[in-house]
Amino acid sequence: MALKNIFGDLLRCKAVKIRYFFLWVSAMGGFLFTLTGTRRRPELQNVIDDTLQLNEYHSNVHFPRNVLSQLSLKELLHLKDFTFVHNATKICREGPPFILVLVHTAPNHFIHRKLIRNTWGSIRHFHNVTISVGFLLGETDRRLQSRIREESNQYHDIIQGSFVDSYRNLSLKHLMGYKWATEFCPKATFIFKLDDDVYVDAFQVVKFLIFTFGLSPTSVLACSVVSAGTLPQRNGKWSVTRKEYSFDTYPEYCSGMGYIVSMDIVRDILAASKRLPFFWVDDIFVTGIVAEALGLSRLPINAHTSDRPEDMINWLKQGKGPSPYMLGLISPRDRIERTELLWNKTLINYNFYP
Repeated sequence: MALKNIFGDLLRCKAVKIRYFFLWVSAMGGFLFTLTGTRRRPELQNVIDDTLQLNEYHSNVHFPRNVLSQLSLKELLHLKDFTFVHNATKICREGPPFILVLVHTAPNHFIHRKLIRNTWGSIRHFHNVTISVGFLLGETDRRLQSRIREESNQYHDIIQGSFVDSYRNLSLKHLMGYKWATEFCPKATFIFKLDDDVYVDAFQVVKFLIFTFGLSPTSVLACSVVSAGTLPQRNGKWSVTRKEYSFDTYPEYCSGMGYIVSMDIVRDILAASKRLPFFWVDDIFVTGIVAEALGLSRLPINAHTSDRPEDMINWLKQGKGPSPYMLGLISPRDRIERTELLWNKTLINYNFYP
């Protein structure tokens, strides 16, 4: 009996020691976890800060204005043997235009170009100034190329360069328009860059430019401004890789829908573009990166433009009265009907036009 009691006491003592041992291990573990967490907390915070800190674009290249040498006739950015496949030299034969409209278009957009020619692009004279329209495109397959040749022979307004028309060559197309203007229409006052899915109130544009800048403007870059800090798309149709653009944000630039620039700036941008790393997204490259290097300021005309097709529909539904927009995006689903309606209503609202 005594032996049994002694054995029981030993077991209880061992159980107590085991219990205390696990309590001690648990306490030490909690202490170590707390100590480790305390030491790592600043490191974790730094990781979060580093993740949220964006690599914003800042130009480290600055060019002076009006002293840059011009490119050779056969040179366009990295192309050393560039030529004009179709050269619409008749556009400026009537005299230097006040506005030279350069429309960026795709080779197969025959209907887009026809609509522009039959509507707002048919305005040639207004307020004693001249407007000229040319269409910019690159080369394409033989079937389309044959149709483009016929179109060029008929309308004499096609400006086509010796490079493939593609998204990755947008900057080539953009600067080809600048190159053509400086070589074949150097006395134009303004260049109006446009996409072919945009409707323009040509009357408002002329009045705005004359009353705002006069007939001899300098250093004008007027556009719908996209603020600095816009994030590049890393996926999808307009995706940009880190190799193509290493920054996390874009500089301030002009919306590609349409912008207006005076000829002195056109020459500077064209000259400076070859001295900067090529970037294929043309609006950001030309009006953002190159413009930053030249120290150019952008005059915001966001209130006069609309990239919402429904805005144009609402104006049509309201009845009479001038459009609040100089230019606006048109829905692709009903572009033909919409453009014709907009044009007819614009003519009614500007019944003083001869």
